[in-house]
Amino acid sequence: MKKLIALLLATLMLLPLASCGGESLSTATEGEQTATQTTEAPAATEEPAVTGEQEKVDTKVAEPLTWEKLNSIPVANENMTERELRQICLDFMELQLTFPWTPNETVHIRKKDHKYGDVYGGMPYVSSTFNNLYQLMKYYDTENGMMDIKAMGKNVETIMGNQCSANSFWGWARVSNTMTWGGTSNITESRGAIFRGNRLSSYMKANYPDLANYNDLRTADILRAMGKDVVYEGYAQLLAADGLVYNNKGSGHVMMVYEDAVVKYNANGTIADDSYVVVQHQTTGEWAPAQQSDGTAIELAPGWRSQYTFQHLMEGGYLPFTLAELIGTDPVEPTEMTFSITTDKVSISKLILATVTANYALSDVTVVITDAEGKELSRQIHCSYSGDHFRDREMTLSAMGFRRDLYSAYEGKGYTITILGRTGKGDQIQIYSGELVK
Repeated sequence: MKKLIALLLATLMLLPLASCGGESLSTATEGEQTATQTTEAPAATEEPAVTGEQEKVDTKVAEPLTWEKLNSIPVANENMTERELRQICLDFMELQLTFPWTPNETVHIRKKDHKYGDVYGGMPYVSSTFNNLYQLMKYYDTENGMMDIKAMGKNVETIMGNQCSANSFWGWARVSNTMTWGGTSNITESRGAIFRGNRLSSYMKANYPDLANYNDLRTADILRAMGKDVVYEGYAQLLAADGLVYNNKGSGHVMMVYEDAVVKYNANGTIADDSYVVVQHQTTGEWAPAQQSDGTAIELAPGWRSQYTFQHLMEGGYLPFTLAELIGTDPVEPTEMTFSITTDKVSISKLILATVTANYALSDVTVVITDAEGKELSRQIHCSYSGDHFRDREMTLSAMGFRRDLYSAYEGKGYTITILGRTGKGDQIQIYSGELVK
């Protein structure tokens, strides 16, 4: 079976191309790109439909995701250039959208059977979850790409799935601690988003200083009130790793810009409708067989890269924004993490209630049990994001999936428990080490 899976993985190509609702737009490929003009706006839904056929494109052969590849994405620091910070965001989000996997048993996720032995690319869209790659690595075989569905238990979707705001957020969290999860949909500068375009930014500050009434808001109405020239000016300033978001009275969609905006001009000097932006985003739609250059087929997640004209974006109500860290107004900070327990001995009952605090979004904790000789007896990754607690940078171990049954057998035997914390930046820090007692 490993040989079969390895063969299947060798055929995976990482270029699913789709539109975010409405008709299919021209696809983004390496090299020269051609923009098309469309008058149909993206569907006003949190789960935008995907239409159009995926093209046959020759690209690099995919390999199973490894810890080395995941850890090769740099940890942001204050000495990096703007372009380096932007690339970090793009790279992490791309891994979430494209890494190859195959289930070790057929599993039903979002109204579709994902079949044993078939290879898929990227995290399935599940609107109720907020997971990132570190949670999935606990179940992922880095040698053959097998995902251990059996070990996930009954709630597979809460572990496997993700959605547009989560994928974008974890990409931006690699550099930003001003952006919050709420900032990926309910855009304000207090949540880390800065509108693109001086006139657009001034208009939003004057008329919408805080978009708190999220369920009463239609961003398409706001953009029409501003006018095309003002909105297009904002789109024209979009750079790779900036964002686009729309809201339709509580439902919406967020996308990360993949490449700098391509701006075209009319004869009178105004920005043309067919200027365009290439984005990467997590979206819904059926996993679709895509014809590969060698004639084989593979199931690809929809929506990795899409190309949209300025006209399409404006009619869809998409607001352009960037992050303070990406334009240098808020420097990247060194990671700081603390743990509420400081004693050198601790019981599981106290650990369950212990709190992890960080200056960046908390990603996960790894708990390691070692014996007196330093031999590793257990290593568990914990990062549960199916509830409201993911909004904070302070969580209990219980909220991150720490359970008594996983560690009770190690209490009172002279074993050491070590806890490593990781933030959205990707760096891992030891936050506690002590004897596990009853």
